[in-house]
Amino acid sequence: MQNKSLKNYLLAVVIVLFFAAANSYILARPPAGGSLLSGGPCCRVGTVPLFTNEQLQKEGFSYYKARSGEKADTAIVHDYGCHQEIYLYQNGILVMRLSHVNGRLFEI
Repeated sequence: MQNKSLKNYLLAVVIVLFFAAANSYILARPPAGGSLLSGGPCCRVGTVPLFTNEQLQKEGFSYYKARSGEKADTAIVHDYGCHQEIYLYQNGILVMRLSHVNGRLFEI
């Protein structure tokens, strides 16, 4: 009897952990035009980005100018789903990398 109770308890723990992990995945990466398992960017509403690449480039240029007093000449935005990264270059050399998450910039 005790062995059966232990098995039931372990089964319940596994089920709870599975649903907790699945729920976290669903909340972090809601579907955007794909299946539930394909996920989607958490920083987007539907399939429309909250911030365009041009907006993020401008934010990156402003941030770099405020921090360094210099002007970067190129900004490249990479969208990783839950965050975007802005790579700032000056004369072809990477001078700063920023992470954009929920409307905030962080140096990385």
